[in-house]
Amino acid sequence: MKTYIVYYMKPESFGRFNFGQEFPTVVDLHNTHKRVRLLVANDQEDAFYQMQGEVWSPNGEQRTKIKALGLQHTSMSVGDVLYERINNKYFVVAPCGFKEMN
Repeated sequence: MKTYIVYYMKPESFGRFNFGQEFPTVVDLHNTHKRVRLLVANDQEDAFYQMQGEVWSPNGEQRTKIKALGLQHTSMSVGDVLYERINNKYFVVAPCGFKEMN
């Protein structure tokens, strides 16, 4: 099991990163994303699965938290980020899988 910190794109960054044509950078992460939660998962794919709305918020219970953070999406999607604490590495959700961030 690994511990991840999950970051979601701020609404103003959604159009920029959600199509996978451009990726966020570690240096600019605090400007483009918000920390959503700490998560324990087997791997990146498991973390992605756990961050789907129907899994972690099946009855909309996380919607208040998402709105309070100024975010608009509950399910992890392309452009969102996982920080893998054990390896001190950031990964962005790409159109297919994950891409290590610079």
